[in-house]
Amino acid sequence: MQQLQAGLEKSFQSGFVPLPEEAVGPGAEWDALGYLDAMGVEARLAARYKLVSLAGSKVKLAVTMRGIADPQVTHMPNVPIGVDLSAMSIEGDGTLEIDLEHPTVGRIERTMKITATMSAQGQDST
Repeated sequence: MQQLQAGLEKSFQSGFVPLPEEAVGPGAEWDALGYLDAMGVEARLAARYKLVSLAGSKVKLAVTMRGIADPQVTHMPNVPIGVDLSAMSIEGDGTLEIDLEHPTVGRIERTMKITATMSAQGQDST
């Protein structure tokens, strides 16, 4: 479990799940901090996971995620100029289904709301 934990902890930066080190059962909840680098925007994330079910090696989790990005100049793909991001918040909820014997195979259903205020070449956008 610790090897899986170590591998997934790094992967959480891309949206995967860090698992608790101790054994847990259905109903268990834990928090995890992470980092997102998407489309040139760097943000800090906090997630709360709840173990919904465990059947053999198959796990179903509920997740609630929140994040913020500090003001920054981003370099988004296919945008030839830097974009000045003054504020960004991320909210999301969903479920994850993982087979612990095959952790790269799974199902993610997530709803995300991203609110950002930015400007480029003197034009503001929210």
